[in-house]
Amino acid sequence: MHHRLLAIGLATLFACGGDADGDSATHDGHHGHHGSTATGLDYSTEVMTDGGSWMVSYTASADPIPLSEPFAIDIMAMDHMSGDMVMIDDIAIGVSMPSHGHSMNNDPAIGTNDDGTVTVTGMLFHMEGWWEMTADVTVMGTTERATFNVDCCQ
Repeated sequence: MHHRLLAIGLATLFACGGDADGDSATHDGHHGHHGSTATGLDYSTEVMTDGGSWMVSYTASADPIPLSEPFAIDIMAMDHMSGDMVMIDDIAIGVSMPSHGHSMNNDPAIGTNDDGTVTVTGMLFHMEGWWEMTADVTVMGTTERATFNVDCCQ
């Protein structure tokens, strides 16, 4: 099984997030500025894919998600019609902070579990505020996207 991590905005690896030493936000125009939490968004941990075939959910290893500390997420998919869990054949994860136009400063690892779920380790949100996580889930040759809004780090 092949897994991919979509690096959204890789060119802005250190934008808004610090320097090569991992220091906190020091980028011009963002010093001392925290991300904003978008209002009116659905922050559910379970969403329907864009094609309507699956309900995809995630569970974070920490609640609330910690600021600037690594955490993991487990992702599962269920058939929308039957409610039965489905085996995820492939997944690509993208994480960005839309209001700032950058992604995370690190590359998480994606691993599969025997029960058909996926575990993503090494997640790290380096700023407070609204993050968007996409999961391009492939089941039996069909890929659909689940989009989650995540509020860090309340």
